[in-house]
Amino acid sequence: MKRIKDWISGLLQNPLAWVFFVLFLMAEYWNYEHGKQLDTVCEAVPYADLLPYQPKTDLEKAQVICDDRRNPPDLPDE
Repeated sequence: MKRIKDWISGLLQNPLAWVFFVLFLMAEYWNYEHGKQLDTVCEAVPYADLLPYQPKTDLEKAQVICDDRRNPPDLPDE
């Protein structure tokens, strides 16, 4: 039990650990905000009946991205 307390106290006193923790929080917040922006864009993009295999226009690219967000691929059961 003493080893755990020493490890935690050493971690709290390590400034590099705090820097990495703050960077981690900033990255998570950015991902959250970016996801909200993509949701807003995907609400404005119309559904496509047939998605192109190689999208050429910006609208087609947005439709492919939004389709992936609306219908995530199935993960194989392990």
